[in-house]
Amino acid sequence: MTAPFSIPFANCRTVFVDGIQTDHLREALRRYPGQRLADDTFPAVLSSTPAGQILDGCVFAVGPEMPGEALVTSFLLRVIEVRWRHQGRNCELVDLGAVLVTAPSMAAEIAAAQALIDGYADVVCGLARDGAQASDAEVRLLAKLCRCRETTLVMACEGLERMVDLKRLHDALHGLQVMGAEAMRPTPGPIPGPASAAATAAGGAALAGLAPLVAATEALLAEDFGGLDTAGQDALGRCRGALALARGLLAATDPAQVAYAPFVLREMLRTEMPALETAIFAEAATFPFRGLVDEFERARAENLFDYDTLVIVALHDTLLRRVLAHSVWQYVDLGLYAIEEAMRAPLAADWFDRVVDGLQPLEFALRRLVPDRAVKLPSDVLRAAIERYEALDHDAGYAALCAALDETSRRVRGQFIEVDQQLKRDFLLLGGLRAGIGRILGRVPEYCSLNGP
Repeated sequence: MTAPFSIPFANCRTVFVDGIQTDHLREALRRYPGQRLADDTFPAVLSSTPAGQILDGCVFAVGPEMPGEALVTSFLLRVIEVRWRHQGRNCELVDLGAVLVTAPSMAAEIAAAQALIDGYADVVCGLARDGAQASDAEVRLLAKLCRCRETTLVMACEGLERMVDLKRLHDALHGLQVMGAEAMRPTPGPIPGPASAAATAAGGAALAGLAPLVAATEALLAEDFGGLDTAGQDALGRCRGALALARGLLAATDPAQVAYAPFVLREMLRTEMPALETAIFAEAATFPFRGLVDEFERARAENLFDYDTLVIVALHDTLLRRVLAHSVWQYVDLGLYAIEEAMRAPLAADWFDRVVDGLQPLEFALRRLVPDRAVKLPSDVLRAAIERYEALDHDAGYAALCAALDETSRRVRGQFIEVDQQLKRDFLLLGGLRAGIGRILGRVPEYCSLNGP
């Protein structure tokens, strides 16, 4: 595994205090991978207690646990995760140095967790099946497992499957976005409708190359996505519908129909990719780490099992940092869409202001992903073109901005797809945890909580 990551709370306390709500802290405490805290962690009268004081009390309560500092970091990452979901994609929440920077792979953390879960499954599967032969400790452990079967074990298996399938769907769209970038590049002027008189999209050669990309994406989306829930299946259906529409438009004889296809695809990518990222983030955020820790602790209390808490902490922290980074990349991608749309209307009075205003949050987010100031941002070329624009006539300045935006988009989305592909590989590995959890479920049959162990 990589070296433990630590958030120096004393040095960045103001980042957490600003805008914090008590409900955020309660949710973070419910989900961080430590033991449950006493009911008196929160003051009796919250309305008269400053939020910073409540946060300090939570950190103090978490800290004395073993392994102490590591669990404080896990708790603080949970605070970031909760606020990121509830307060919008505010990149100031991740303005903490290297919080988003992790190893290129989670393989080591996943392998360690898999060994731990497999070991626990061995213990559970080895419990006596004859109540008369079972020890009191075995009876108590199995009874507790029965009670948490649905809330932890089933939830973990189904959540892992959803994460994998959501990531597969997101990656299929991302591949289309990157490979079809030239054909789907927006051009100045109004969006052509399906029956407009003139084609205003990219050249015929680029559009000709778009049809096989659409076909390849349709083939990917025709695969089995049985792990998706109802919302995920709805998203899959919308994507399949948009791809089918684009395929028909690209095969039309009317150039205006063909020209409309890139806009159909672009709108699908602009809306569905962020929605899928939100769903991926939610699945990772709600994965029952706390429930698994509770199970391990119960077995340890019965002297039936022992484990290294840092194994779960490392997986928990690395997963949160990775999905936070992925979420910030998606935020940047959405920001690029906003700039591209502003550039599509160069005759609008405020188009240049919209480009400048759009670049500032994009740069801030990118610097959170690339905290080393010695490393240039992929958006630097666009910043340079903006600074040169007013020294040129409109046509030359606009052309330079278009070229710089194309280069920025290529760099950003190229880096984003690398992050995407690695996260997909990690999610596939993470899905391997289902085998060990499935063995436990096999020993703890459905409805056992109603029928006894």
